[in-house]
Amino acid sequence: MAPGARLARVRPFRSSPTPFPAALSLEYEDGGLECVVKTATEPGRLDREAHILRLLADLRFPAPRVLAGPELVPTSAGLIEVLVLSLVPGEALLWIDVTDVATADRTCRILLDAVDRLHALTPDVTAHPGAADVPTRTLDAELAAVIASTSSWARTDVCQQAVDVLHDAIPTHRRPLVFSNGDYNPLNVLADEEGFTGWVDFELGCFEDPLIGFPKFLFWADDRGWSLGSRVGLVERFLHRHQSPPVEFMVRVALRGLTHLLDAPPEQPPARLLGEIEQAIDVLRRPKRRIADANRRQRNL
Repeated sequence: MAPGARLARVRPFRSSPTPFPAALSLEYEDGGLECVVKTATEPGRLDREAHILRLLADLRFPAPRVLAGPELVPTSAGLIEVLVLSLVPGEALLWIDVTDVATADRTCRILLDAVDRLHALTPDVTAHPGAADVPTRTLDAELAAVIASTSSWARTDVCQQAVDVLHDAIPTHRRPLVFSNGDYNPLNVLADEEGFTGWVDFELGCFEDPLIGFPKFLFWADDRGWSLGSRVGLVERFLHRHQSPPVEFMVRVALRGLTHLLDAPPEQPPARLLGEIEQAIDVLRRPKRRIADANRRQRNL
């Protein structure tokens, strides 16, 4: 990518102590270049990201540009996929260990605006020649994957109850799919003093339900890295902004909760996650209960 350049500086691109993504500074005789190196061991993820980023470049959306790759690079740990990207201006939103109310509120507002920007791209992405290679994830497909799972959690009462209510609830509460990066982690949103500057991380980019990315802010609300969402009412703000009734969101909580539950170790039941699923089941059952109660009253007249 840069013949004759000197690697002047390497720094982690994230605040967490992981080596990649890494920001690199390259120096030439007559200038320099800043770039980001991403790696993946799961085949295909960076191919998908590169495809989506090239599509977004055509639409002039503020996201990284592909400079090189993805390519498979042999290492002592085996083959690793590598992708080199441009450096988007701005810093990741402040999210972990934030105690200042104004900072927390700003992070929430910028994140929700950034999500809306992604969703607003839907018509343009759909019309792009590369749209056919952008994956589609539907609520029905996610439920089918849950039903087909061989996880020990799939045989539990809570899973069976959730599946039963979702069979009826999903057809009633579907929404048109929107374009998404597949991960609304606030650390994927960059901003400067004036506000939003860009999105990063499109490995999970797809067309998906507009609400399905938000249940995790409830599931991990007692985790240090995610608790800010519950403290600033991030989910409630998004639902109010888009006039989404609570029962509609509970469909997503139950469904995405099952998806996460299937990956949980049976010996360590995730109490918070189970609690959110059970609450969602209760909310989704209430209309049926009202109908059953009305029928019972009618029979007793």
